[in-house]
Amino acid sequence: MIRTAIIQSGVVINVVDYEAVPVGVPPGFPPGTSAMAHATVNIGWRLVNGQLVDPNPPPPVAPLPQAEREQPFIDDVDRKDLADRLRNATPAQVKAYVIANVTDLASARLLLTKILLLLAPRV
Repeated sequence: MIRTAIIQSGVVINVVDYEAVPVGVPPGFPPGTSAMAHATVNIGWRLVNGQLVDPNPPPPVAPLPQAEREQPFIDDVDRKDLADRLRNATPAQVKAYVIANVTDLASARLLLTKILLLLAPRV
């Protein structure tokens, strides 16, 4: 079934599921109405320049202040643990750590995440 907007005077007056979108006036509706397929349309939407538009879109989400975005990285235990291990490690110890801890794609992702957390800015 195809979710279809029934439009009259540029406003969606009904939403109907059809097997195929009707051409011309949809069956059972008065002259002057038209149909347009749209997966998420609802009654009350507007037809603007050939596009169905929600007249009440969700409000934009305000970005978090920089301090709030960075705090999880600053407090991250994995980052602190890796930093402590690497602070005085020799190249041979770092290589041994990688060999012991990177055994598959998931563990490689985990180590890469820890490294990126280690490099994240500190406040």
